[in-house]
Amino acid sequence: MLEKPIFISADETTITVKVNLDESDSYRACQLCWKQYPQSWQDCKSKPIPIANTAVTIDATDLLPATTYCLRVEAKDGSGVVSDDLIVDTEAVSCTPQAKSCCIVQ
Repeated sequence: MLEKPIFISADETTITVKVNLDESDSYRACQLCWKQYPQSWQDCKSKPIPIANTAVTIDATDLLPATTYCLRVEAKDGSGVVSDDLIVDTEAVSCTPQAKSCCIVQ
């Protein structure tokens, strides 16, 4: 099984996660997949993840503000191997200066 993405940060339109993959994994190609919470994984967006000996930081981009997203790592070899989901809310757009915060549902 692939390791679940680790939350780093979120703003109105981007969620940043850390993914731990290394060259000893049998998966030669993986991708970060994301979708809005109620959508099907068939409708997800994705970005390739480079396999490296260190953790990789990667962004899910072009997101909607104040929206709940599911993110996961998926092997691209057709094996159907996926990580557990990370569920994160993007920030709401604000007209006043305030500290940022986000909700993470593990």
